[in-house]
Amino acid sequence: MWSILFPIVILTVVFGLIAIIAIYSWQKEKERTRVLQTAASQLGWSFAATAPLNMIPGLEQFALFNQGHGL
Repeated sequence: MWSILFPIVILTVVFGLIAIIAIYSWQKEKERTRVLQTAASQLGWSFAATAPLNMIPGLEQFALFNQGHGL
């Protein structure tokens, strides 16, 4: 009985932890975006949560701008 139940419990715990970490990360990202938007508003600046790479010509040639989860 335990030989069947143990892997199921372990997988459930692992998937639960992955879900909790993903939700926490998503919430923190939303909070950072909100804080940046508030700061930009207080400084009289405009803010876009996602900026297209064509805002600055030639930006796509820089390697660091082609990395990360935004692409």
